[in-house]
Parts: sequence; structure tokens; C-alpha cells
Amino acid sequence: MIELPQGADGWARWPPQTEAIAQALQGAWASGEWGKYDSPVHARCVDTVTQAMSMSMSMSSESVAAISPLWQFYLDRMEPPPLIRLCSSGTAAVELALRCCGVVAGDEVVVAAYDYPGNFRCIELLGATPVLADVRPRGVTMDPQSLREIEGDDIKGVVVSHLYGELADILAIREICDQRNWWLIEDACQVPGAGWEVGKDPSSSTFAPVGCLADCATLSFGGSKLLSAGNGGAIFTRDPRLHSRLRSFLDRPSDMLPLSALQCAVLIPQWGMLDELNRRRCDMVSRLRGWDWTRLGAAPISMAVGGPMAVRGQTNAHYKFAVQAKDASGRALLLQRLRSIGLPVGEGFRSMHGTSGRRSRKPVSLVHSQLLGERCLVIDHRALLANDLIERLDQACITDGESGPVS
Repeated sequence: MIELPQGADGWARWPPQTEAIAQALQGAWASGEWGKYDSPVHARCVDTVTQAMSMSMSMSSESVAAISPLWQFYLDRMEPPPLIRLCSSGTAAVELALRCCGVVAGDEVVVAAYDYPGNFRCIELLGATPVLADVRPRGVTMDPQSLREIEGDDIKGVVVSHLYGELADILAIREICDQRNWWLIEDACQVPGAGWEVGKDPSSSTFAPVGCLADCATLSFGGSKLLSAGNGGAIFTRDPRLHSRLRSFLDRPSDMLPLSALQCAVLIPQWGMLDELNRRRCDMVSRLRGWDWTRLGAAPISMAVGGPMAVRGQTNAHYKFAVQAKDASGRALLLQRLRSIGLPVGEGFRSMHGTSGRRSRKPVSLVHSQLLGERCLVIDHRALLANDLIERLDQACITDGESGPVS
């Protein structure tokens, strides 16, 4: 079992400080790789990411009883391993993906109104207009039905994120993009290691990682992320044409948005830790979903919405655990209550539903995104690694010696 040192606040110290990471840093220093533009440790990091984001086969008849015809259609298209480019941040990766897909001034790009605000800004900075879709009812990711209702001759592509452990219905979104000739960019910055177990026959299955159906997909290695190098990111694609465009954007001739050798060195051992830590976080999320949140006047936001993607064998990764209060004032009170026990918790993203018509186009109702912007709060993944999280939540229900729901 991986032992993570605790910080002064009692939660797991992050970024992780383990002997394997310390040895990786020492090795990069001792070899002199730390001071090179392009070193063997860069190549090892690319190989590690490539392996992690490629499909893997396993013989497991229990994993999949049946798959949809759409999965069968797409599986063959996922066979080539992804082409990886490391870069300076997940946000930079999203901007590069937009550029690779040919997004220019005057184009439109669909994005959920409730999403990482940096994705909205990336679209704006290219001179394109964000077109806002709503999130799923009782969920946090883009609603395919909302996307289907959006039309426009200037739409070039769709940016869709996996948030708070909930995997977006990428299969349905991929189908819509194919029907309308839109590029699909998948923001997987919060969910490395997540994906779906699918198969071509009952006797075999394939693990399809997040990003496998996108034209371009992105990862983040920011300081708080599940894989951390302080800063950094990656963009990956299976389309050689898009990968070639990346080189034309970044190679001048040195890399314009590089990841350093030291950052690469600390990332490599973390991939070996990821599966175990993701399992531990998922186990705690299962316990949290069974806890009585009405004691605090709140409810966990669903992370298991049905639909074509709801196949058996889904693997999740939880960067945050999302809870919805009854209203904005209830969220403020709940944040105060949870912070009183030292819980690493904060408000969710600001919904972009209120942006002006000069900045975005809003052709569909955004009511679910608006509610999330007003009521959502998120618990950090460091807390999900604590064995006594449930006990600490019980403490939050006690005020002046009495327990009861948030009023």
C-alpha cells in the first residue's frame, strides 16, 4: 500500500512526497538530464503517457455482457496508439487542440456553460465564440440532448470535460460530432486513469481510456492534480495530421511550451501510483454517497447518470467530490461548517450562463448549469484519501453540542 505523508492539516500532503519520486529527481540530477532541452527522461515520460492512454486488452467475460453497436464501430478506429505531445499546462493543451482543429476568429465552439472557465477563455482568445450547452440533470457534464438542440453553420467543434469524477457521455457526443462534421476535443485533465471496459465479444474486453474517442484530448499535471508536476500538461491525438500541426505550432525550432526534464522525472513514478490511489479515492466516494448528507442540508451530485456510456466496468477517477446545497445561502453555510473541521473544500466553478451575448451564444436552456454555479461545492481529493473522512463529517454535524441539518 502506498503511504502518503500527511500535512499539518491532517490530510495527505500534495503533491505527493514519496521515495520513488525523490529517487526520480535524484536520478535526473545525477545523470545531467535535468539541464537538457530534449533528454532521455522526456522520451520515457512520453512513452509512459502513451502506454497509459492506449487501449489495453484483457480476457474477462464478466466485464462486459454486451456493448452497443456504436462501441463496436469505434473500437477499430482506436487501434493506433495515441501521438503524445507534452506541454506547459492543461489549459495550453486545450488551446493547442483548438488550433490544431483549425479554430479561427469567426468560428463557434460548443462548450458546457458549467465547465472549467479556462476552456471558455481559450475559445475567446482565438477570436471564436463559445456556444453554451447545458449539463445533464443531476450531473455535471455536458448533456448530449442539449448538444443535439444546438445548430449553427459556424460551429467548428465541441470541447467537453469530465468533471468531479463524472465521465461525460462521450459516445453520444462523438456520434453527434460525426453527424455534423464537428471536431471533438476532450478535456480529461481531472480524470487520468479513468475509462470504460468494452469488448468485441463476450470472451474478451478492451479498456478504452478517456480521450480515446476524441480528435484531440488533453491532460493536466498542475500542482493540485491527480498527477502533479507543479505545472504541465499533454495533448494527444490519433490523427497524424493534427500531430503534425502541433509541431508547426510549437517547434520554433526549440519547444515553445515545454515540460522540463525535472517535471518529466517526477511524473513517471506517479503513473505507477495512479491506479491504487484512484481505487482508494473511489472507495471513499462510495462511502460518501451512502452518508446522510441531509444532516448538512445537502446532497451528493450524481456521478452515475445513465445512457449509452453506462457500461459495466467503468473506471472512475475523482479529483473532486461534488455536493449540491439547497441554495446559495445554504452553500455558504455548508462551506463554513465543513471548513470548521479543516476539510479542504471550496465552491465549484462559476457558471458561464450569465455571460453577455457579446461573449457567447446561448441557444438552449442552461438551467442546470445555473443551479450548479449557485449551489455546487467540491471536496478535494486529498480528503478522499483519508480513512477517517466520514468521522470528520460527523463532527461537522455537531454545533454547540447538538447535531442536526443545516438550516
